[in-house]
Amino acid sequence: PYQWFSWCGDTAYYTLHGAIDDAEEKLTGLCMTENECCYGYYDILEQTFENKGVMFDIYSDRSAIFCVSPKDKDKLTMQEQLAGLHEKRTQWQKILDHFRIKQILAWSPQAKGRVERLWRTLQGRLTWYFKHFKIKTIEAANNFLKTKYIDIFNEEFGIAAKKESAWRVPPADYKDFICSKFERTTDNSGVISFQGYKFSVSAPNIAKRKIDLCIYKDGMKALVDGSYFPVTLRDNLQDGIDETMS
Repeated sequence: PYQWFSWCGDTAYYTLHGAIDDAEEKLTGLCMTENECCYGYYDILEQTFENKGVMFDIYSDRSAIFCVSPKDKDKLTMQEQLAGLHEKRTQWQKILDHFRIKQILAWSPQAKGRVERLWRTLQGRLTWYFKHFKIKTIEAANNFLKTKYIDIFNEEFGIAAKKESAWRVPPADYKDFICSKFERTTDNSGVISFQGYKFSVSAPNIAKRKIDLCIYKDGMKALVDGSYFPVTLRDNLQDGIDETMS
């Protein structure tokens, strides 16, 4: 968390998510959100696929988003046991498994140091750019980061790799798989519950069916027998301190 917009009197803390190519020291994605969350990381994963391709390895710290703590890794649900899983996996790890991306977790301060240097550079420079271009909202910041700043950073700090880096071409439907999935069973009317709200699934013969509710950074869909169908909110979203879903 950092005060990215303190230049205009906004002293709130916001979180910047980022990824950097370890060989060329070039940014592959940046995304700002109110708080650190998996959808910020989903966004930079999409950006990396679009800008570079699918990586072979991804290196991160041991945040709860990236991995399950050792004490919880054996707490499998019945469905996970029936699926043949041997240890619990986060939504992030399931996405990496789908794209055959090897996960490397940092186990030392020295390992985390490479990306920490990136944050120091961004905190020292981005606030000046935000003030110069009068950027004071997350939406404006994300537009600037994706359309301008990544190129600015890479031109200044990128280096030539000793040999050409290898990236895989992402499948055409890769965005369908960058999401959080939650298994639900519909009732007689094809309705499911999620975080205190009810949703209708617009699919044929949907009564009493097991589905995967796929939640993306900008919406949700239901996965039923390998096909995606729209999901409609039946309740009014609550606003305020007691809300259960953003």
